Formats: sequence, C-alpha cells, structure tokens
Amino acid sequence: MYRHPELLQKEFPVDAKVIQLAIMQSLLDDDDARDVRPLQSLLSRALATTPKMASHEKRRAAYVSSATWDIVPSEGYENDVKAVKLAERAKKRLNGFIKHYPKRFVKGDLFGVSMQELEWVQKSIGFVPNIKYNFSPTELEVNNKFNYGVVWLKPIKDGRFQRQEITENERHNHLIYVPEFEEPGGILRTIVYEAFMINLSRQEWTRYIQLLKGIIHTKVDVAASPEDEAAAVEATEGVVESQAAVTSNEIELDWRQLTSGDSGKSFREFLEACFELIEVAITNVTMSATNKERNALTVIERSAEDLAKEMRAEFEELINNQLLRHDYYMNVDKSEYGKELPYEFRTSVKIKQDRQANADILFELIDRGIPIKASEFEEKVGVSLAVDSDETLTTDYASQLKNQLNIGSDETKSDDTEN
Repeated sequence: MYRHPELLQKEFPVDAKVIQLAIMQSLLDDDDARDVRPLQSLLSRALATTPKMASHEKRRAAYVSSATWDIVPSEGYENDVKAVKLAERAKKRLNGFIKHYPKRFVKGDLFGVSMQELEWVQKSIGFVPNIKYNFSPTELEVNNKFNYGVVWLKPIKDGRFQRQEITENERHNHLIYVPEFEEPGGILRTIVYEAFMINLSRQEWTRYIQLLKGIIHTKVDVAASPEDEAAAVEATEGVVESQAAVTSNEIELDWRQLTSGDSGKSFREFLEACFELIEVAITNVTMSATNKERNALTVIERSAEDLAKEMRAEFEELINNQLLRHDYYMNVDKSEYGKELPYEFRTSVKIKQDRQANADILFELIDRGIPIKASEFEEKVGVSLAVDSDETLTTDYASQLKNQLNIGSDETKSDDTEN
C-alpha cells in the first residue's frame, strides 16, 4: 500500500509545503502527472494521529447506524405477495452486512471516495455478501472518464500505478460511494492544515515547556580562582542534570525565565480553535465554550440531526441503487441487472437513542463548563442519579459517573423515540 515518503520518517510532516505540494499534485489535469495518493496518505495519517478525530468519525458513523431501517415493498407493491416475500428474504440476507456497513460508508465522506470489493458466500438463505477487500483511499481516484466515476490505482513497479476501471461484469461485486466534492480529499481535505498545526504543536510543546522553565545564568566573582570557575561550570551542569548543586560563595546561580506561564494561554486557545474547526467539519456539531447558553444541548442535537438526515438519505441511495440490485442479481434474476425492484431499503422516522453516545456528549459538555442539570442527564442517558434533579453536575461528579455507569449493557444501551 502506498505511503507518503515523508511518513516513512515522521509521524506527520513538519513542513506545510509537503501538504501544499500533495494537494497541487492531486489537481493536475495531466493524467500522467496527477497523483492523489500523496494527499490521501497524508489525510489517512492525520485521521490516525490527530486527537479526537477517531471519536468524531465514530460519531458520524453513529448518525447512520442509530437509525432503524427496513426492506419493504415499494410504493404500489404493498399488497403484492411476491414483493413482500422478496423483501423479507432480502432483509435476512443483508441484515448483518447493513448493520456493520456505516463505518465503511463514512470513509467516503471523509476522503471523498470509498469502495469495497464483495464476495458472495452461499448459505441456506441464498448468496450473502461479505467484504472481500476494502480499498484504501490511496488506491482510488474520482475520475468521470471511467465507469461509475471511480478508478482503481493499481500498483505496479517502482512505486508507479496504472488506472484500472470496474467493468460492467464486475459491478455486482463492488460498492462505490462518491460524495459530491469539488476537489479530492473529501472533508479531511478541508481541515488538513488544522491537523497539521495540531500535530506540529504537539512537537513544539516540549520546546515551549523547556523555555517556560528558563535558562541558568551563572555568576562568578572576579576574585574567584580558576578552580572556582571550573567548579562553576560543573555546578551549572549539575543543575541541568540533577536539579541540585553545591557551590562556593564566589558562585551564584540565577534562574532566568524566558517565557511566562500566561503566554501559553493564546497557544491553548489556538489549539482549541483548530479542534473546534475539525469537530464542526466532521460532525456538524461544536461543543466549544461559546455554546454555554442554557439550550446548548438542544442546539447540538438539532445540528447533529440535520447532518444525520442528510447522511441517511445518501446511505439509502447507495443501498437501493447498488446493494439491493447486487443482491437481486445474485439471488433472484440475472437476466437484467439494474431494473426497478419491487422492494426498497428505507430508514425509519424513529431514531434509536444511543445512550452511550448521549452520555459521551454530556460528559464533554460538562468538561467544557456548560451547565447540565441532573434531570437532563437522567433523561438522555436513562439512569437515576444520587443528586437533586435541579442540581448542576460538576466535573468531579461527572468523572465519578464515567467509572460507575455501565451504559453499554443490553438493558440500557438504546431506546426508540420519535424523531
């Protein structure tokens, strides 16, 4: 699998020009010169190394997986006995696959493209799909010159590649998701510089702390002997190594602070701004300190639901236009691929309340200083707290709750509520 040369020696680039060059290379018109792999490789590393990105990705996947769904007869086929049976059988064959597919699906939005190769395993209920190969973003290019708007960058010798399209004979063995983005890289492309600054800042933080401590200024009296001067050097080295030194009266060690503790405030604020931009880009939600109004949780839930509706619509389209037709081709009729089916995949208007996700959001709000009452926590998480319902939860109490609650159990994990 392709990896950016810069990443063979570093966790993440320390020069923004590396990112700029990768972006420019992904936009070239010349097919022979254009290469999206360097950019996608950097984006993959950013997703893996930037704090909180993984949790944002999981939250985005939950926007899709938290919806209830069904495969039902299409409009006009509700009373068609054959259509009802076909829908029921398709649901049995595809249930396990659809349940776990959202985590693959969200990669398409993050990187601007995703594709999986399927294998169809014969079981008692028919041919059931499994993922045979999940293509890395570095192996794919959005290109409308080829079938289905995407092409496989097949590796060849010397780090080069050749473009290979998906043929019509192979379409039932692939799931392809190409969301609408003007440039390669998807959502991560829009926040790659913020990820760069965060990773760079983590490396610079050590240097900052050293400057915060200061440097040692060694004073030697003019009357000191050469032996005392040598002892002064030794004493200075001793302070650096062991934070202690024994000196004569002719030697004075003075601590000179280069930076003050307050100077780190703007540094932290800058990092928080980067984290906020990343959070909004991936989840359409921000839990920043600016959201300290009383209805902060309501605002966050509405923002999340707006994106959830959009993502569920795209998920429905992919399942209906690809997976259901693949399944119909493999299990019902191979004579005509892509014809209108008498059944369809739908997400329900009822949204499964994921109590673990609600608890995670509430804990983060509390950590950021947003007032959350015990009654709100009890309602969203489905537990009873040993405090008054009107009491605002403190960070210390929230920390205790994290260790005490077993939200992931079958009895308390989810609830169905009206959207």
